[in-house]
Amino acid sequence: METDNTPKLTCILAIQISKGMLGATSFLVSKKELSVMEDTREDSGFDVSKKLLRQIVPDLVIINDKDKDLAAILGKTIPIVNVTPSVVLRPASEFSSTSGFSRLVVLCSGIALSEISAEANKPTKKSQEAQTSLNSTHLVDSFNVDSDSVASQWVSSIVGNDSQSSIACVNAMILYLQTKGLEIGYTNGNMSSGLIKKLKKLTLEPFMFIGTDTIQALEILTSEKHPNMHIRSKRAKEGLSLFGLLDLTKTPGGRHMLQMWMLRPFQTIEEIHSRQSNIEFMLKKGFVSNMPRYLASLSKIKKVETSLDRLWFFPSLSDWQVILKIEEAVDIENVKSLGALIANTIDFQSSVIEYRTVVKSNLDPELDKLHEIYNGLASFLTNVAQNESAGLPDILSETMTVVYFPQLGYLISLELLKVEECPDSESYLGTWDQQFCTDGRVYYKNPGMIELDEYFGDIHAHIVDIEIEIIQQLKQEIRAYTDVLTEIVLLCSEFDCLLSLAQVAKNFNWVKPTISQESQVVINKGRHPIIEVLLGNFIPNDTAIRLSDNDYQISNSSFSNNQDNFNGLEKEVDTRFKDHQSFNKPKDFEKNLDEKYMEYKKTAMVITGSNYSGKSIYAKQVALIVYLAHIGSYVPAKSAVIGITDRIETRIRASESLLENQSSFMRDLQQVSQILRNCTSKSLVILDEFGKGTLWCGTFVFSSEPPCFQKR
Repeated sequence: METDNTPKLTCILAIQISKGMLGATSFLVSKKELSVMEDTREDSGFDVSKKLLRQIVPDLVIINDKDKDLAAILGKTIPIVNVTPSVVLRPASEFSSTSGFSRLVVLCSGIALSEISAEANKPTKKSQEAQTSLNSTHLVDSFNVDSDSVASQWVSSIVGNDSQSSIACVNAMILYLQTKGLEIGYTNGNMSSGLIKKLKKLTLEPFMFIGTDTIQALEILTSEKHPNMHIRSKRAKEGLSLFGLLDLTKTPGGRHMLQMWMLRPFQTIEEIHSRQSNIEFMLKKGFVSNMPRYLASLSKIKKVETSLDRLWFFPSLSDWQVILKIEEAVDIENVKSLGALIANTIDFQSSVIEYRTVVKSNLDPELDKLHEIYNGLASFLTNVAQNESAGLPDILSETMTVVYFPQLGYLISLELLKVEECPDSESYLGTWDQQFCTDGRVYYKNPGMIELDEYFGDIHAHIVDIEIEIIQQLKQEIRAYTDVLTEIVLLCSEFDCLLSLAQVAKNFNWVKPTISQESQVVINKGRHPIIEVLLGNFIPNDTAIRLSDNDYQISNSSFSNNQDNFNGLEKEVDTRFKDHQSFNKPKDFEKNLDEKYMEYKKTAMVITGSNYSGKSIYAKQVALIVYLAHIGSYVPAKSAVIGITDRIETRIRASESLLENQSSFMRDLQQVSQILRNCTSKSLVILDEFGKGTLWCGTFVFSSEPPCFQKR
């Protein structure tokens, strides 16, 4: 749990469950954008909360201190992206819908008035110009009369009037932001000083749900510790996984975006088709020939968001170079001019030497003159030293120098040993003001040095001050391009992801699957994407699972608590899938699943066989192909027709622990029970050796599962 020491945040989520209704609001810190969700009914498994967490991926989650069960769910690491949100428990009194709406109206009053006024003054057809002008004037006048009423109506039009739980979350969010001081420009208690710049509705995006256990069981993402226990890294080493296979990205943003794609598989055909079309275009011969050039350009783009944030404070030399690299990678006129501005302003070579940002010459006449004086100080100070040494004994004058120290000014330097050896040093140096000593030198200030200080001043400080002004002006100009640069990097990240998926499809001979609204999984010569890479010679397998009005169904009367009925179950299950060896090459799959075979539709497959025959690999293969199809990727098969799936559930790995005080069989029952509660007619369920350690009891339990799944 997080208490006081809060790191810099990028996204915050406030969430609560009241009377079975889930309310939530998110705040994007960099854009000051507040999003409010419409209240949604939550189930006992917190499925909506988990989906929301994956969609938002917040750094911090604010919840009601009464929702302890929800805190345990939201505090877990989000898979694939490996983000663990900090959970802050706030008093229930802060989750007030009345206070939340009032605070929101006050904070958004300025936004409401400006947006309504801008909307009212939009140009329309000539026939409506007069009426529009009248309406605009009326609206503006009404703002002056009762702006709070207008703001209240505007806020209600976005967040609605029935989302009490979400509006209560708004109150908790605002109180937290004010406490932590994240708002910019919030002073003297003026709540309308810029805490929120945009208000919008938070929509829960539809995507296929895949749990953490399933992600681990299917090896979608795995991590390995470094073999050397003394080496620690912030990011775990990526193990042998599907993500490791797909991740050929060149940019940090591309890698993160690919993680988000894999975390939230699509559930709409249009989005899947759009991504497939992009990959298909990238696999054309003309594009493939230019792929090395695109990869080289992408490798220059770094994480620009952090560098742009530092522009408001103290950007390092590497931050300027990150922005400059974007100019080298993309051919956009505005960005090219921005890159030229940086290159013509900053002297990177001198900056490395002086450990600060140095401005190039020929930008400011006064700065050039100061540089000329500063660069000529060596010879000038030599002449000054000769003049000052006149009248001094040789023992002092032969080691005398005049030096310049920034902020200290001009000083006379003498060798300490010679000063001590000179018998009359006090008579010569008595009127000089000793400044400090080092191991071998002593430094003085005399009237001549004071005169130099007054005439030239602290020349280095003047140079630095002028350069700071020039750099500050450069920072202001670049800030105007912040949104453009961010959008460019976002587009490059998306291009990087698509390019990565296209390369994998090309390298491993994957094909574009056909996406269908029907509940079906039809795969011709499918292959396991990871095992195929390891073995090189993988025997392909076929799959045909279909659901329609005339589905092949198993009657519930076939199941009872006796072995004879279970034998009847074996006869009803498709015999071609009973023996795994014969399943590898079914004869009627040779011609793209001919019509005779497709007429025989089934909603379930039971695979039996000896150990090490590939049963688990086959089950995972089917799930991975369905998963790949939903992220818009090509799949390892000769052809595939994949129906839209709402979730993938697996019972493959038994998560056992002595602390749970449960048997393996009880743990299996709990997992399957949870799957049965969550799955629908569009869910893909993989059960591997369920109840394997319970002899006939496990067999009878397994025989009771198909009727339960039929009811879903």
